[in-house]
Amino acid sequence: MSDVSDTETPLADEVEEVLRRRAEALARRVEEDTTLQRSALLVFRVGAYWYAVGVDSIREILQDLEVAEIPCAPEFVRGVVSIRGEIVSVTDAAALMSAGRTNGGASEAAIVLNNGECTTALLVDEVGGIIEVPASGVEPALPHMESSHAEYVTATIFLGDKLISVVNVDRILQPIGAGAQ
Repeated sequence: MSDVSDTETPLADEVEEVLRRRAEALARRVEEDTTLQRSALLVFRVGAYWYAVGVDSIREILQDLEVAEIPCAPEFVRGVVSIRGEIVSVTDAAALMSAGRTNGGASEAAIVLNNGECTTALLVDEVGGIIEVPASGVEPALPHMESSHAEYVTATIFLGDKLISVVNVDRILQPIGAGAQ
């Protein structure tokens, strides 16, 4: 009988050690995976508000646009611009989201957004930088947000003392009259 218990103890210890190493390896992978889940976002300002869009939706950033106005277009459609021969609509973010302007539109920049189906140059007051945010740092949109902002925002991020709203690019690029879905 002592023979059986002597052979089981080393085997049980070996199994326990294998299981412990597996558990440690799995725990390390989860920690590594969560640190790798980061979103790269471009931060920009419209009026007094800060926003961000995923860099995967950005085609380019433009300065000093020569916008051709379109008669009878909605207020938020500033017009169109030619980008290397491609005619692209110009969307005024301040008018679209009722954000107001702080610089009077004097030195606007445009972030050219594309979702694979549609492209627009989104006019903004100021382009910040690119930030990387861990998935744990992205929170749902604030429930008390003004309705003019809420339909264009999918999430919020706190960066230092700034509240940054993450823009729903698909909603911005939605055809006129299609409404929020």
